[in-house]
Amino acid sequence: MASSLNIANAAHAYGSDTIKIGLIGCGGRGTGAAAQAMNTEGSVKLVAMGDVFANKVQGAMRGLKGQY
Repeated sequence: MASSLNIANAAHAYGSDTIKIGLIGCGGRGTGAAAQAMNTEGSVKLVAMGDVFANKVQGAMRGLKGQY
């Protein structure tokens, strides 16, 4: 059955060329990596953020919103 699946249909993201990223770990390295990803050419959108510490998420969000 697996050989009858067409991987090209399953692997293509229809409808949008926007790259959606999520940030896990909102300290300096994670926030910096998210900023680098958002600086690339093309459409990139940060859609999720998470950290054990809520203040890290809030701080990273403030910083990234100020830049983007």
